[in-house]
Amino acid sequence: NEKVHDKIYGAKSYNRLANMEERISHARIASLSHHRRGNFQKAAELVLGYIVSSAPSLGGAEEYPKLPPVLSLCVLEALLALENYVPKNSNTESRKSPPEEDGRGWFQKHIVHMFRAGSCAEDDGSTVRTLLKALAHPVHVAASIWRERSLCSDDRVRDAAVVELAAYHRVRRLDGTWLLHPTFEWMDVERIANVGLDILASVTSNSYLSDNGNNAEITLDWTNKKRAVAGIACVVTLLTLGDVDQIIRLCDETLRHALFLLPAYCSAYASVMHRKWESTKLLGSGGAGGRHTAAAFTVEDRFCIIDSIMQNIDLEDWSGIDVVIQCCVLMGDGHRLQQLANKVLPHLSQLLVASAPENGNHSSTNNMTMNRRRKQLLSRTMGSLIDAGEIPTVRVINLRRRPDRLLDFMGCAAHKEQLIVVKGPAKLRTRNSLLSGDVRKNDMEGCGDGCPDDDGDFAFDGRCSREELETQVLEHLNGKKGTLANFVKAKWRPSDLKAFDRDARDDFELVPTSMTEKACSLSHIASWMGVESTLSPIGPINRGECE
Repeated sequence: NEKVHDKIYGAKSYNRLANMEERISHARIASLSHHRRGNFQKAAELVLGYIVSSAPSLGGAEEYPKLPPVLSLCVLEALLALENYVPKNSNTESRKSPPEEDGRGWFQKHIVHMFRAGSCAEDDGSTVRTLLKALAHPVHVAASIWRERSLCSDDRVRDAAVVELAAYHRVRRLDGTWLLHPTFEWMDVERIANVGLDILASVTSNSYLSDNGNNAEITLDWTNKKRAVAGIACVVTLLTLGDVDQIIRLCDETLRHALFLLPAYCSAYASVMHRKWESTKLLGSGGAGGRHTAAAFTVEDRFCIIDSIMQNIDLEDWSGIDVVIQCCVLMGDGHRLQQLANKVLPHLSQLLVASAPENGNHSSTNNMTMNRRRKQLLSRTMGSLIDAGEIPTVRVINLRRRPDRLLDFMGCAAHKEQLIVVKGPAKLRTRNSLLSGDVRKNDMEGCGDGCPDDDGDFAFDGRCSREELETQVLEHLNGKKGTLANFVKAKWRPSDLKAFDRDARDDFELVPTSMTEKACSLSHIASWMGVESTLSPIGPINRGECE
């Protein structure tokens, strides 16, 4: 092996290595802050979260080895190392050499502590071993990619890869045995896929997910831990495989015996699709800053399983409702979340009335049991909806002919910022209908599970004639009477914008409003009408009761 510290790097390599050193420093600070407090569980969660969030994604989602993996083995080493750890390279190291004493196995020990069911007879340790195998899988895959990049003739690519590989050999000896086997030397594409499929098969099998205990409390705790392990293993393995078809197949199987895994599949699907889009932009002919509108039209949303679940959902099935809420939050899907709320909230109101003591339904034992069950349903479902409602919701105004902008926004809003997103422009309503006082009541009639006023749509497109824009207005009026003149004036005064735009013109003369300005104004007006409609009560209000 080549001694990394004896090499003379070029200027660009030094810049890359300096950036790597900064990431390592941040990882050390974050990890040691937990170690010094004695909170090793938080430190273990930090390592686990880093592996899951940065796992390489094969299957065409990201172009390896042309692009480097996000998972840095140097950063992983910094997260796993204890305070007095000193990195040591060894040219004569063996793959079977025992782990070093510095920081020996603390991560592995605390993973066992977090996910083992105490003295439960059902726990033979296989669950924790499966989780550690799932976490080791992306690490070995990342090492194999770094190894390929270390063979590149370009020293700007090779230098960083050599440093990462040196960290890989150190980290395998650093923390227990969970990273010792297998290694990247034997991991070709087929074997990588087989390892991942084996992990998925083990955590999604009926034997793994079945509950066979006699002690109800131990069994419930053990079942929850097994489900947590299954979810983490599925997310990290599906991310590493990067196979969207595999995710869709697992979603179909989930409906039959393991609905609780659907959020894990949803998270993996969203991450893989986001990575594919970012890879498409990076490797496209236009470069990272170019337009990729044509490519965006080929991106298809295949995660339609939520729609089928919502159509047949049992309003008494709190766990199923909670699963759908989790999926909507993970996808940033405000439209489906609004539809679900419109379905669930009226039913919860009925449960509140039925369980009220003044109704006299609490005298019998059966009714008391029923009321407890309904209160539990109400508490859990309402808690999930409240948690989702506390997430910031944004309305996005986007043209139908620019799906690339929508994909960019969703990637940032849902994947990075964890926002709930709905399409901005909603149904238009004229001033007369707004002043009539019964708009919401009329809108709700015939809406069924979701009101079209809340659904949102694409922005008004100003690249058209006045007649075509009038047609767009009629479509957004949903059968009601109105024209473009009801919403946007034919002329406006540029100086009126001086209070908001210092570059606005100074003249006080009226100028004609262009088609693009009218379309832009309509989009914002319709979006604010959508906000008003969404925040309004779902049903008619008894104003006397409110007072």
